[in-house]
Amino acid sequence: MIVSNLLLDEIREVHEKRESGILTLSKNDDRVDVFFREGMIQAASSNLESHRLGDHLVRGGYLGVGDVRVVVVNAKR
Repeated sequence: MIVSNLLLDEIREVHEKRESGILTLSKNDDRVDVFFREGMIQAASSNLESHRLGDHLVRGGYLGVGDVRVVVVNAKR
């Protein structure tokens, strides 16, 4: 997927440059905001439950469902 690769390239660039800010992805009324601090993703939010970052990472094969559960449990601490 070209779009996914472009998005991953953008995230990688933000990480390598240690940038801070918000990367907003939007289409029509759908929106996803990814919050960065010094190149690290700090949080993500969306107006759609189906657009959660963990779900995208699982669909892309970057994380397993169990990995997302572990991250969520650790994030709640």
